[in-house]
Amino acid sequence: MMELAPRDIISRAIATEIQQGRGIEGPEAIPCVKLDLRHLGADTINSKIPFVRELSMKFLGIDPVDEPVPVRPVQHYTMGGIETDSFGATRIQGLWAAGEPLV
Repeated sequence: MMELAPRDIISRAIATEIQQGRGIEGPEAIPCVKLDLRHLGADTINSKIPFVRELSMKFLGIDPVDEPVPVRPVQHYTMGGIETDSFGATRIQGLWAAGEPLV
């Protein structure tokens, strides 16, 4: 499935590459990798992942048909949670919440 695999598989692979020192410095000096979709061609990109092309061009000025796109894992959905401050404290005195650490 390669680059058309589900987001969680791709995100884990990207995080592994960055954590093992194979990433590059991306926009805003944040580590990333470059996703090369050029071999898919314009027809496949436009029919299977048009949103990738649209977002790349809109926010980075990069057309993935012509050049690799810097990418890094990010949150793609929220499953609920408890509102906390940056230390995990809630509005109820003595009630704290903990969760997964940010990478």
